[in-house]
Amino acid sequence: MSEFKLALVGAPNCGKSTLFNGLTGGRAKVANYAGATVETRSGRFSTSTGHQVELIDLPGFYGMTARSLDEKIALNVVMGHEGVRPDALLVLMDASNIRTHLHSVLQLKSLGQPMILSLNMMDLAERAGLEIDIDALEEQLGLPVVSSRATRKAGRDQLLSRLDEMLSRPLPQTEENTDLKPIRELQAEARAIANQVITK
Repeated sequence: MSEFKLALVGAPNCGKSTLFNGLTGGRAKVANYAGATVETRSGRFSTSTGHQVELIDLPGFYGMTARSLDEKIALNVVMGHEGVRPDALLVLMDASNIRTHLHSVLQLKSLGQPMILSLNMMDLAERAGLEIDIDALEEQLGLPVVSSRATRKAGRDQLLSRLDEMLSRPLPQTEENTDLKPIRELQAEARAIANQVITK
């Protein structure tokens, strides 16, 4: 069975490192990209049905416009400019900041790669009185959406189940899409979706 390359992406401080350690058991291989001091980590894990996954933990970024070397490296990996194009994206988002970061999800979706959106820190969002209709969000985005708590094994089970579903089907071969919508249009679309899926 072939190994799938899964890029873990999201904004800084959304819990990526915690999820990476939880899925890979903290066994990380650290490497620098050629000509840069930016570090990225990769680790491996198996799903319950035996799919072998290489998880690449990329530096955090807020959108498709790189403002630092770290962000540029991360975006280059996502778009296949570093020699290896991931088979799919695992996009992690802080559930309590869905209004802020949803336009970045739309940007990533427009690249045309298979992806799963994981709303992390749902417990903190609920504690703050925020309720999100995950089924409605999945329908609006047209991609798998799960809630997760990266700090707990039980909080990662749904994510692993949906990942298994994705990997059980042939992944589409995608070409890089550079025809991205204007950021203002994406922000307006993100606001509209957020208004529909945030129920409280």
